[in-house]
Formats: sequence, structure tokens, C-alpha cells
Amino acid sequence: MNIGNPRDLIHGAIFGIGDDDVRRQFVAHFGHEIAEFEQVMTDVYERWRELDHRFSKDRDSATVVGTVFVVIARLLLSMNLLSLGHNALAGAAKRQVFEALAQAFLFSKHGWPYREQALNGTFSVNKAIGLLLKRSTELGLNRDALQVVSQARDFYHKLSHATVLAMGDLIHLDGSGSPLGASFDEAKLEFYRHEVVARLSFARTLTNAIYGVEGLLGQWPHLRAS
Repeated sequence: MNIGNPRDLIHGAIFGIGDDDVRRQFVAHFGHEIAEFEQVMTDVYERWRELDHRFSKDRDSATVVGTVFVVIARLLLSMNLLSLGHNALAGAAKRQVFEALAQAFLFSKHGWPYREQALNGTFSVNKAIGLLLKRSTELGLNRDALQVVSQARDFYHKLSHATVLAMGDLIHLDGSGSPLGASFDEAKLEFYRHEVVARLSFARTLTNAIYGVEGLLGQWPHLRAS
């Protein structure tokens, strides 16, 4: 049962009253992993800025570089939401991470039609990871690693809709209530731990991914001298 003045509860949910208290509980359990995630993502962002400086020369190249930026921004948002107990929204954001990364590779291959299709609104984002798997050899990517990404995307897809699984973050497993805003549920510690570690592990791969995109952009005729 939710206890408190209904107006105060609604106000708190809208404006994030109490968010800092929830984050402190989260960091108390996962401070080491969060600190490492912050450092890894700092390195990733710095690497992205180098990519941006070197290759954002026109609409097409900026589209590729900007898509990589979406990967970074959505992964940070996903961890932010997770730290507030918004597990479903955190999962939906992470699904976008995977799809954006797949698109970054597909868009960065010179001569492929996907970038132009995306700009014209005719590219199906849902097919991005499947296309990446199908053409992984042409891009020099590890198909087994991409298969893991595909499976993870399928899991987070379930959190992008109002499934029973997705609604679980609105229920405290100890029966103490249904939070309207941020919350930390001790009964979900193992879930939180798995999700934190998964984001950290994925973050560690992003610098190499950016190098991969850079290598493909470097093959564009007008960017070779960049």
C-alpha cells in the first residue's frame, strides 16, 4: 500500500522528489561497478569526440557519427533509469543502444543503401540487427558476438511493451507497495546486479566498436585523407 498524501505522491513522481535517496541506495550496493562504468564511458565519449572531429564532414558522415553518439547517450540514460528502479524504461533504452550500434555499422559501409533509406524514413530499425548478422562477414565483425547482442535485444524488446515482465518494476516483491516514481527494491538485487554488470560489459566493447566504424568511414573515397 502506498502511504502519503496523494497529491504529494503525484508531485513527487512528476518532479523526481526522492530520486537522490533512491540513487544513494543503488550506489551503496553497486558503487564500484558504477565508478568503473563512469570511467569506461568517459573513455568512450572521448574516443567518439575524436571520431566526430575527424569524420563529420557532410550529412552522410555526420549521420554515421551521430548514430554512434546515440549509442553512448542511450546507454548512459539506460544506466540512469536503472539506478532509479525504472527497469522497463532502462531496458527499452538499452534496446535502442543495440539497434543504434547495428545501424552505425550498416550506415558506415560505403555504397550500402541503409543510410539513405534511414534518412528517407524507409529503413526498418527492427531489421537492423538481423541485417548486421546477415552481412557481418562483409563488415569483418564477429558473428557469435552479434548473436549475443541479438538475443539481448530480444529480451529487452519484452520491456518495450506493457508485458507482465515490464510491469514488474511497479511492484515491490516484498509486498510493501507499488511505487509511482523511483524506487529501490531489495528483493530485486540480483536483477539489478545482472543489469549493471551487463551494461558495464557492453560499455567495455564500445571503444573497439568505434574503431570499427572509423575503419569503415576511412574507406569512403572523400574521407580517406581525413
